[in-house]
Amino acid sequence: MSQCPQLYNPKLVCAAALLFTPIFGAALQAKNWMALGEPDNARASRMWIRSSLWLIVMYLVVQTLFRNEPVMDWLGPYFLVVLWGAWMLTSGWQQLVVVSRTIGKNYDSLPMGRAIILGAAGWLAYGLITVTITLGLVLTGIEPLSALTETPKEEQNGVIIRVPKEGEAPIVEPLPKEKEASGTAAQH
Repeated sequence: MSQCPQLYNPKLVCAAALLFTPIFGAALQAKNWMALGEPDNARASRMWIRSSLWLIVMYLVVQTLFRNEPVMDWLGPYFLVVLWGAWMLTSGWQQLVVVSRTIGKNYDSLPMGRAIILGAAGWLAYGLITVTITLGLVLTGIEPLSALTETPKEEQNGVIIRVPKEGEAPIVEPLPKEKEASGTAAQH
């Protein structure tokens, strides 16, 4: 009877990779592939680590160049979900199938605590890099500090329609601006 391999739980690895990016998932899967005696698949997983790192660096550049675009409000989560989905379809799912078909649950599960701490450290590093880029933009004058602290004000396109008591024709007026409305209320 052969000895049970020591693996990170493949299902947990794939689920955690959604939170910690495919860099996390591919690194743990590469270790699993080596434990399973499949160095070619481990090499493919390490390729995902490098590819994901480059894509995240490219995203940081895009995030910096297009920082004032509304699309950037939702592009980050969308980017991460698409990256995770591409990894799952091309590499992540393969290990789930191989482990399920060959050894099932007959493996010694490795603890994931250290790996999760490293994944959280990765997010911390990403946050620090983003803050450093923002600070650099402010210090060089490219992005004024006021643009970061002010909330953008949307124009109101609404109108008020009044019908005078003695007149027949309704009167259409634009909605008053907030500053004018609060100033008028303070005077009365």
